[in-house]
Amino acid sequence: MAYFIPGPETLAKSRDLAVCNSGQIFAETTKRSKLIATVESVENLPVQPLAQLHRRRSAKWRMYEQDILPMGLAEMDLPVAEPIQAGLSKMIAESDLGYGAIAPELGQAFSSFAGRRWGWESDPSQCWLVTDVAIAGIETMRQFCEAGDKVGISSPVYYDFQNWISEANCEVVDIPLQQIPGNGWRLDLNGIESAFTSGLTAYILCNPHNPVGYVPSRSELEQLADLADEHNVLVISDEIHAPLIYPGQTFTPYLSVNAQSRRTGVLITSASKAWNTAGLKCAQIITQDTQRAAAFSHFPEHISWRASLLGAWANIIAYNQCSQWLESALSLFDSNRKLVAQLLDEHLPQARYQIPQATYLAWIDISAYREQAPAAFIREQARVAFSEGTDFGPAGAGHIRLNFGTSAEIISQAISRTANVLGA
Repeated sequence: MAYFIPGPETLAKSRDLAVCNSGQIFAETTKRSKLIATVESVENLPVQPLAQLHRRRSAKWRMYEQDILPMGLAEMDLPVAEPIQAGLSKMIAESDLGYGAIAPELGQAFSSFAGRRWGWESDPSQCWLVTDVAIAGIETMRQFCEAGDKVGISSPVYYDFQNWISEANCEVVDIPLQQIPGNGWRLDLNGIESAFTSGLTAYILCNPHNPVGYVPSRSELEQLADLADEHNVLVISDEIHAPLIYPGQTFTPYLSVNAQSRRTGVLITSASKAWNTAGLKCAQIITQDTQRAAAFSHFPEHISWRASLLGAWANIIAYNQCSQWLESALSLFDSNRKLVAQLLDEHLPQARYQIPQATYLAWIDISAYREQAPAAFIREQARVAFSEGTDFGPAGAGHIRLNFGTSAEIISQAISRTANVLGA
């Protein structure tokens, strides 16, 4: 069954579009329909109509007024995978809703998934259950860093990394990504080496990278691991977006690279991003080195007890049973990432956008139209809420982040409204 695309009458009745003139938004209906049709033909996951999405209780659909399209927060608008729905429904029906601290199946489920997906199997015994990747990152820093230690990041990068570092009482050191004209993004390995030499204790790697959608190569990760090993720097590799890799790209888990990566690395991840279960609160800390693992023997016991039982089993079911659902989602997102490029070319031709290699997030430079706080301006004037580029670091000035984990129709509305107020 194709996902739902509301027709003009439905759109006119939707509360979130009541303030808009559909003729202005869809000035070139025929051309838009052709673009959307290319997405319709490749996927079979239903996206609910906007009026129904607005009844959701998640943060994405409660952050703004009803007439604002929420296009920033990284939640999908897809239905949860059937095996997860069935498994959790069974647990609820059986009143199986106690504490979730003991879930040895989780380490095995992740290891099996990684083996099938990336040709690398982690040690299931070196897997620790935590509430979410934020807690995973913070608690890992607390295990290996002292107050005041320096922790590196590479902006533009997921904005919460800075909050994690602050919460661990450490100091942020930014080594920005390098953008190569016509050739995408890469780690600034010379800058990283200089920072490591100056005395970093840890470095948070975003692999794959949010918000730019870049997948570091194995060669880059080898060099990073060698530098970390030489300078005794911990690499915390956030790989929550790792299942969301597009055709033609190769994802490399940091811990799989070499002996140096296993000595220096701690992997933090969850099924919550790729299978849209963030509200169930479960993530994993994974090591592949006995000395690193030994340090977690002192891990506070209460950390695992704060994770959700339903979250743990949603992760287990996702890793074991939901690869087909993931492929369907990726098929939709693969077309959506290209649709964004087509719509920008049509409506905002001066925008700069590189089609991402991973994630369902688009990093768009609209500085040619508005450099200062463009997301705030668009939210107020177009009633579309994107993520503000500067939230991801100074290099994000003039940028917005767009979540294309939704229907083609909603993406089209968002970009059309934006173009109207930017005077494109």
